[in-house]
Order: sequence, then C-alpha cells, then structure tokens
Amino acid sequence: MGKLKEIVLKYKNIIAVLLTIFVAIGINVTFDNDLNALKLNSSIYNVLYILYIIFIFYIIYKSFQIKDKRLWICSLILGFIFAICLAIGDICNVYRETIIPSSKKFILYVLIKIVTYFFIFSSIIVMLINKIPSIYNKWKKENKEYKFFTANMKSFWLIALIFFLVEIPFFLFCYPGSFFWDATNGLMQIIGDIPYEDHQPIIYTLYIGGLWNLGKALFNDGNIGFAIYSIIQMLATSLVLSYVLYYMAKKGVATKYRMITFAIFLINPLIPCFAVRIEKSIFFALLLILANIQIIEMFTNSEEYFKKKIHYFTFVIEILLISLLRNNGIYIALACFLVVLIVKRKYWKNILILFLIPVAMFYIIKGPVWKAFNIIPMGSEEALSVPLQQFARIIKYEKDNLTEEEYNEIHKYLNMTDEEIIEEYKPTISDDIKANLNREAFEEDKLGLIELYVKLFFKFPGQTISSFIINSYGYYSPNNNMLYGIHEYNDESKVVLEGFTSPENDLKNTRLWDSKLIDTICRHFLYRDIPVISLISSSLGLYFWMLLLGFTYLIYSKKYKFIIAYIPMFLLWATTIIGPLVELRYVYTLILFMMPLLGFTINYQNNKIEGGKNEE
Repeated sequence: MGKLKEIVLKYKNIIAVLLTIFVAIGINVTFDNDLNALKLNSSIYNVLYILYIIFIFYIIYKSFQIKDKRLWICSLILGFIFAICLAIGDICNVYRETIIPSSKKFILYVLIKIVTYFFIFSSIIVMLINKIPSIYNKWKKENKEYKFFTANMKSFWLIALIFFLVEIPFFLFCYPGSFFWDATNGLMQIIGDIPYEDHQPIIYTLYIGGLWNLGKALFNDGNIGFAIYSIIQMLATSLVLSYVLYYMAKKGVATKYRMITFAIFLINPLIPCFAVRIEKSIFFALLLILANIQIIEMFTNSEEYFKKKIHYFTFVIEILLISLLRNNGIYIALACFLVVLIVKRKYWKNILILFLIPVAMFYIIKGPVWKAFNIIPMGSEEALSVPLQQFARIIKYEKDNLTEEEYNEIHKYLNMTDEEIIEEYKPTISDDIKANLNREAFEEDKLGLIELYVKLFFKFPGQTISSFIINSYGYYSPNNNMLYGIHEYNDESKVVLEGFTSPENDLKNTRLWDSKLIDTICRHFLYRDIPVISLISSSLGLYFWMLLLGFTYLIYSKKYKFIIAYIPMFLLWATTIIGPLVELRYVYTLILFMMPLLGFTINYQNNKIEGGKNEE
C-alpha cells in the first residue's frame, strides 16, 4: 500500500492527465439502444470542450495536492454513492417507460459512466470538505452582525414580514389558494358525501372543514374560509423560516452563511407557491423543522433545554401533530426517540416524557377514539407500493416466465386482469395499481405477499430493481427530468375543483391580480426551465446529496454524536422513497431545512456552538 502511494505521488501529474482524458471522453459517451453500440456525443467537437477539459484537469490535479487519508476515504465513498445515483438518473430518464437494457455493451456504458462520475465527484468532495473549515473560519473572523439580521425579536419580526410580503402576490394570483385533493376530499367528508376515513388525516379534515364553515357562516362564502386558511399558512411559513434564521444567529452561525440561506429562501419560488397551497404536507414540513431544531437544542444545550417546561409542551404538540398529519410521522417520531434516548441517556426520564406522551396520545386517538366515532382506518395500500409495483411490472414484461402458482399468487393480491395491469401500470407512480389491492386477501395472508415479493426478487432481480429505482430515483438523482408535484398551480386547482361536484360546492379560483410574472414563475421556474433557480427549487436529489455531504463531513471530523440532528431528515427521506411516487410535498422539509442544517453542522464542527455548551 505504501509503495502504491509513493507511485501515485511521484507520477501524480501524469495520472491527473490520464484521468482527465478518461473523464473527458467518458462524460460524452452515449448508448444507442437500436444499434446496441456506444457513441460519442457531438459536443466533444465543440471549442468550449477545451475549457471543460482544463476545468476537469484543474479539479483532479488540485485534489491530488491534498494528502489527508481519512478525507480521501470519506470522499471516495461519497463520490461512489453520488456516481451511482447520477448513473441511475441517466438510465431512468431514458428507459423509465420501457425495459432497461441488459446487454454487455450497455453494462459497459453504465460502468464507464459510474467510473467517470466517481473521479469527478471524489475530487470535488475532497476539495470541498478540505476548504470548508478555512472558508468558514474566515467568515467567523470577519463576522459582522447587523441589528436587523441577528438573534433579536425585531429582526425576527422584520424577516418574517419580508417573507410574508413575498407570498402576498402568489396569494392574490391564486385566491383563495391553490387547491389540492386534500381540500376537496376533506370537504366531501364534512358535507357527508363520503364517510370519514383516516386516509385523509381527520385532524386536517376538521381544520379545513371548520374554516370553510366559518366562511359560510360569517360571509356566506366558503372561499373566504379558505382565504383565511391560506393567510394562516402564509403566516406560519413566514414565522417558521424567520425563526430558523433567528436560531441560526442564536447558535452563532456566520452572518454570511445566514445571509446566503436567507437569499435562497427568498429566490426559491417553491416557498411562496407552497405557502398558498391547500394541503396537509405544508404544516407537516413546518412542524418537523421545529421538532428538528428542538432535537438539536436537546443535544447542544441539554441542561438548559430540559429545565424549561415550555419545551416539553411545544415538543409534545409538534410530535403529536407530525404523527397525525402524515402516515410516516409516527415512524420518524419513534426512531428519533430511540436515537435521542441512546445518545442522551443521562436524561432518559425527560426523554421518555417528551416522546412517549405524544406517541401514547397518537395510538389512543388512532385506536379507541377513531373507533368510537366510526372513522374508517387507513388501508395498507400506501405502505405496499414497492411490492405491488413489482407485481405489475412482472406481469407486463415477464408474464410468460411466471409459473402458474406465481401468476395466481400475484392475482390473489391484485384485483385486476392482465390487460388492466398492463394499461394501468405507470413506472413512476403506483396509485392506479395500489388502488386495486385485494385488502381481504392481504389481511388473511400478509406474510404471503412479502414472501412472494422476495421470491420474485430472486427470480427477476432486474425487473424488481428497475421497478424500485424508476419509482423512486427522483429522490436521490439530481438529474431526474420527471417530477410530480411541479404543478401549474391554477390549472391544478381547476382540475381539483371540477372534481368536487357536491351541490354545496361554492369554491372557485379568482385572480385578484393577474400577474404575468407569477404565471411565468409557476409555469417555468418550477419546471426546470431556469438554470440554478429551478435546480434550487425542485431538485430533490440535490438536497439529498447535501444531506449526505453534511453527514460525511461529520464522519470525517469525528463529530459522530451530532448525527442526531440528521436523523429526522434521513428518516423522512427513507420512509418516502418506498412511497407511491416522487413528489416535492413529501420531502418539502428537506428543501427548507437543508441549508440551515449544513450551517449548524459546519458551525458545530468548528466548535463555535453558542447559546449553550457544545456537549459531546
């Protein structure tokens, strides 16, 4: 190993040149599926390609100057993960509606891409992590605080006001709000058109129903009730984002970093769009941010945190609402409980109170209370997207290779004919398939479904893996070019309201301000038509990479215990990738909180935690 290191150091310039040539060619390799052949992209003949090669050489050469073994190991591992994710994105973008090739030349193409990306990302990560401490320390030394942008209440209210003012044009454009199916489904339950069911959280149904009835009672107009809803959500978004910046200042995060975070919040068009979107995921995202901040405070300022009764009250409410608003909320809460209990076992009594009270309340509400009010419990379909998509894909592409027993087992759990499966199967969304789950068969033999999935996995590994990655790759591949949840918001509202056919429906969208700018933002910025801003607003894979980068930075700097701050975000992501589709609203928390979380991470690594002891 030592001899290999000597050779690399001795011939690093030559190695850098050779790697540059490989990367420069590898990045432009394409695969022609019709000819089953590898080709070079025509851009290789562009004059700008020379600048591109110089840039690649510079990155590789400069990274070779860094001789930190631990840093290289961490960077190589993360670089490999990034390379796999990006290669998956390349493949799924092209083949998501068909069979992914399995020829030797295609496998060679994939390997070339992975190795190419691996060299690029590993070099960039090494340089990035190596530079972070010096850049951040420079920012801290030159730190200049501004009264309007620090940890004081005047600053808090001013920043919140700025966020709210940015949201107002979107509210006027979408008045009374951007309707999603959550709203109309809840109202149909309130009216009595359909029975109360827990697939749509009852607490949310009662909330929107109450505001709708308030608008009708006071103004004879349900639209005013939903306008109140939008204003409340706008205020909540503004206050939470302002509180995040306030907390960053309280913890001593460098002013420049806070200003960059503030600017990203302001230019991200998704935030004002979602602030006026009528659906449960927005409140869930805001509550999870507040809970995550409390977990950070538990770790970094334990003594002071556990002394204050207000922390117990607010945290219990946050965890309870998180669990009630989204199906994966309770799993995030339980996992966080176990991790916090292990890391902070000195305060085990306090932690039991903080977590077990809301968890117990959740199960009481979901069990005896819902049963007493005849509320239909949520079905199992949502949690079975992965196996059901596998069944559908195998019927579509491998039906002739199934045994009679396997074929019958699949149809035991899917109430669909082969023709219906083939027609309804969409690789990127499981809704049409999971809606046809035979609940009775599943309840009778739950283990049988899992056993069938495992059996088919080993028999058809290619189709099983394809089924999973195509349905989830948007969550970990930044180059994903297909994403649900990027809507032309007024058009979406129109479709939702047209489906609400109750005679009592008085809802309608009225543009109080017909702004071409807002229309352009809704129709283009979020559809990745605008460089940088579109990436910031809608690339879920990018935010997952940031999560991994922060995690790797902690591993490299041996600040293992602060990983506790990452647990809620990792759990949110992990429980989402097995869901029915890739959609922004499911991981909206990650989009809002990733920049602040990285700021806390860098600050903690540099031992600059303020407002409490840096407790390890």
